[in-house]
Amino acid sequence: MKKTTFSVLITSIFIASSGVLLIQDKAQAGRCAWYEIFCNEPIPGVQPAPSVNPLPEGNVLLKIPYVDPQRPDQQFNCGPNSAARLLRFYGHNVSYSELASRRNREYDPIFETTKLGTTPHVLRTIMETWEPGRVHVERNQGIRTVLNYLLQGRPIIALVRVGRASHTPIVVPALHYVVVNGFDSARRVIYYVDTDGVQYDVSYDNFTSGGIGSSAAPSWRWSIGSGVVSEALSQNGVVSGTLISISAPFSPPIDPNNEFIFR
Repeated sequence: MKKTTFSVLITSIFIASSGVLLIQDKAQAGRCAWYEIFCNEPIPGVQPAPSVNPLPEGNVLLKIPYVDPQRPDQQFNCGPNSAARLLRFYGHNVSYSELASRRNREYDPIFETTKLGTTPHVLRTIMETWEPGRVHVERNQGIRTVLNYLLQGRPIIALVRVGRASHTPIVVPALHYVVVNGFDSARRVIYYVDTDGVQYDVSYDNFTSGGIGSSAAPSWRWSIGSGVVSEALSQNGVVSGTLISISAPFSPPIDPNNEFIFR
């Protein structure tokens, strides 16, 4: 049924005997005047809640060249081992032992004494021997950055937490370098190559849990609270969400629908 607007317009009011007062009342644009009956006033629009930007989708697995695995007696060498894998991915014929030897010559004396491992900036310095000006250390990053790099065909070195160190007199996080080389958004897993040369995967949730992690479920977004240890690590560039990458030459993005991509 067609609705009609019925308006009653009062044009004059008689006030006692003093005369006539003319009242002109016009409705505001888009709104009903007080004298309009059955007026169809538009309902104010409701702004939709902002949508959450979804994570990149795809199934990517980048093949990392072979590097001699890190032996149990070669403690604190996960940095050079992972760096050798990343450099070999970019075509450099470099060995794990060569990087470990160079690391020993350019090692941070504080970390050499405490045996806490290779700091990210020392690792970058070593890698720039082969990739000058193209090795980047980024800190406090999120999983979106990792997934976008992988879609570009760029594996990364991630500094993850795998528990607590047992060789120190104070509580220190056990940190470890691995090469992240793929992801599967359908399964919500990150693929990484550990220093033993084996391909593993870890769920998005464990990878970004902020917990202490474990060897089976390393945590990249780890947390160690505050205090002397946290301050010392931070001053040496050891921060949660740290990644090391190499700038790749410009090329079209990898098709995220390709199940396996080998380089």
